[in-house]
Amino acid sequence: MVDDAAGLQGQIDSLAGQVAAEEEKRRGLAERSGAGGGTQEQTLHELNQKVAEVYKAIFSESDNSLGTLQMLTNIESRLEELLAAIDTMPQDEVEAAQRQKEKERRERVRKVKQAEAAKAAEERIQRAIRRSQEPVARRTGKPIMFRSYLPQSKPKEAVAEKLETGPEKLETDLDFYLNLP
Repeated sequence: MVDDAAGLQGQIDSLAGQVAAEEEKRRGLAERSGAGGGTQEQTLHELNQKVAEVYKAIFSESDNSLGTLQMLTNIESRLEELLAAIDTMPQDEVEAAQRQKEKERRERVRKVKQAEAAKAAEERIQRAIRRSQEPVARRTGKPIMFRSYLPQSKPKEAVAEKLETGPEKLETDLDFYLNLP
């Protein structure tokens, strides 16, 4: 009876270990997939909104009855039509339009960078103003003197090594005191 209980307890322990390993594996998979089940639906909803926004910009209408894949299919077909139309246009006009669009894009990027720099400068100014309005932190008490360094204490083993005893030490001491070469 005791042997059966010990065997069953061993099985319970091994199963608990397996459960813990599976939980760890589940946590790792959840982290890789986006740290939870609700985030995937949220991501899909955000993507659907962005596709609907692009669809509305291209077709000037928002058809709520279309699904995301149908809207993407319509966008892709419209893109292919436009690319085919570009191929039939004169090459110099296409290149001029591309240069103009690239120039506009660079201008937008430059304005965004300027806005970010202005925002960062404004934040720096606000921090400086807040810092200047805070009360001055005055030190109290005696200032620390730099000349008051404590000598470094040497470990006792190093001191013990310096104190040599034996025939070599005795010989060097005798040479020193007797001024022998």
